[in-house]
Amino acid sequence: MPLKYSVILLFFFVEYVSNSLCTPIQKKITIMLDPAGDAAHPGRSIDGTFERGITLQYAEQLKKMIELHNSQVRVIITRTPGETIEPLQNAQFANRLTVDLFIHISCFHENEALPTIALYSFMWHPVTDSWQQTTSSLSFIPYQYAHRSSLKKREPIISHFNKSISENAGNASFTYKGLCALPFKPLIGITQVAFGIELGLRSQHEWKLFLEPLCSTINNFIASISV
Repeated sequence: MPLKYSVILLFFFVEYVSNSLCTPIQKKITIMLDPAGDAAHPGRSIDGTFERGITLQYAEQLKKMIELHNSQVRVIITRTPGETIEPLQNAQFANRLTVDLFIHISCFHENEALPTIALYSFMWHPVTDSWQQTTSSLSFIPYQYAHRSSLKKREPIISHFNKSISENAGNASFTYKGLCALPFKPLIGITQVAFGIELGLRSQHEWKLFLEPLCSTINNFIASISV
């Protein structure tokens, strides 16, 4: 190769490396959506259909809305149609990927005048959950205590979702049932920040009412951790 071409190639290589080093690397944010039910567990009956179908539709549309406005976000849905989920499979999946947020989605048939939404966080014991833990990163932790590792990080995030959904309920045609902390089975074993939402629906298409409120709340969360 002639010397002049070698010099030109070297120039472009140095310029590329220089630009690469000077360009800040944007943190990739991972959100995991966990629709209730699977191929073996259809869930509760709602207006002639089953919970597993509604939750998957909701998760798929929510994923599209989140990724449309947030290029730095990767949204993962824990199952596909026809798939059967093993116990603790999603917890292992979320922990291995160290997701930034895990949201379990469930729904039921609502008989009240308006559709409803409720939030659930995992709590094993109201007193001992908050005790200081001295375990190292290599310690074996019982799966019912996995949530303790993210307690401090979880509190402001759950508070944000609680407040935002409550405010949205005042301007929307649904009722917010509030936040409840209990040993919520779909969240057991997850070390990352996780919570569940449960939609009370009067018809099988009413889940669409909850897309914009939850998406806007998630977008605000993304903006807060992207700074």
